[in-house]
Amino acid sequence: MGISITWLGHASFELEYDGYKVVIDPFKDGYVPGFAFESRRANKVLCTHQHTDHNYRQGVELIEGMEDPFDIKVVKSWHDDKQGKLRGANDIYVLTAGGKRVCHMGDVGQMPEDIDAIKGVDVLLIPVGGVYTVDGQGAKEIVDAVKPKTVIPMHYRGEGFGFENLATVKEFTDLFEKVTEMDCCCVDVDRLVAGVVVLKRQ
Repeated sequence: MGISITWLGHASFELEYDGYKVVIDPFKDGYVPGFAFESRRANKVLCTHQHTDHNYRQGVELIEGMEDPFDIKVVKSWHDDKQGKLRGANDIYVLTAGGKRVCHMGDVGQMPEDIDAIKGVDVLLIPVGGVYTVDGQGAKEIVDAVKPKTVIPMHYRGEGFGFENLATVKEFTDLFEKVTEMDCCCVDVDRLVAGVVVLKRQ
């Protein structure tokens, strides 16, 4: 079994490989409209930056004793298009296991300087809602530079969920020819189709 990816809502995901679970960017239950964040158990928590909708470590109970099968690399970036002057720094995480690479872009606000460190990943998790991050067009420019096999959008507004000032995912998906809308929130990386894949909220 390869890496599985579960969308927990907003910009939060759980990656699992061989029973080892990593939760990225947990948020406090009720903080992001329309999303419930139930307490979870995982082996590791990663937060791309220290904003309330991305750093609720208390919502994850840590499991100890398992060896981490993921190779994790951090790529530095900015949370805005002003070199961090508005919202500070943002860490991009590239997790590798079983020969597959998954990249979580956090709240990236502009094209990362070290884009080469991300190029060719199997799955790119990228914000598309604008305001606090890149918008749909900015996200597409990053996608075009990275050339991942699969793109999973995050951090956007949908029917009944998300911050109301964010754009919808459609403003991003309209820029692509190949878009697959899933009827689930969990996918296996080995079985993902190429193109943009929109996960369904839990």
